Amino acid sequence: MNTIERKIYDFVKSNPKIKNLVRDLYQWLFIFVPVKEVGIENIIVSKPGFFFGFHDKSPWSFGDKFLLANRFSIPNRKINSNDSIEVGYFEDKNCEKFIPLAETNSFNWQQGCMLQWVGEKNEIIFNSFNGDKHISKVLDLAGNIIQEIPLPIGAVSPNGKYALSYSFSRMAKYAPGY
Repeated sequence: MNTIERKIYDFVKSNPKIKNLVRDLYQWLFIFVPVKEVGIENIIVSKPGFFFGFHDKSPWSFGDKFLLANRFSIPNRKINSNDSIEVGYFEDKNCEKFIPLAETNSFNWQQGCMLQWVGEKNEIIFNSFNGDKHISKVLDLAGNIIQEIPLPIGAVSPNGKYALSYSFSRMAKYAPGY
């Protein structure tokens, strides 16, 4: 930024009325700028009784062949310790055939059970509770347990070699929405 730009920037920043005027004028001018319309080819399917979880993970497998999902039958209310969901996937593009793999009672409505793919393998990982503590399980697409990890997971690296964990119990206590 040169000196003239810096002076104008500092002046506008220190005067809220001018800053708002500049912002509003900028936004108003862009009403007249033509916008290229973009269409999507993907079919959007809504399936009552299913959800995935947080926006930071992709439910699609490597190659977009399978779609992870959580199936629930409980009403939309605060979750209690007796509630559980099914973990599984859809194997067709229209999401008609759901393949359940396991159940978990370690979930919430915002994040699900942190269900996600493990690298490029056809393996999934999700959080669970073994009656004593929070854990995570790695399954193949037939529902066989490949590994139980003694910690819950928050995220898995793209190559599936590393995972991040944090205290979900502490989150539940101090940030119950998550």
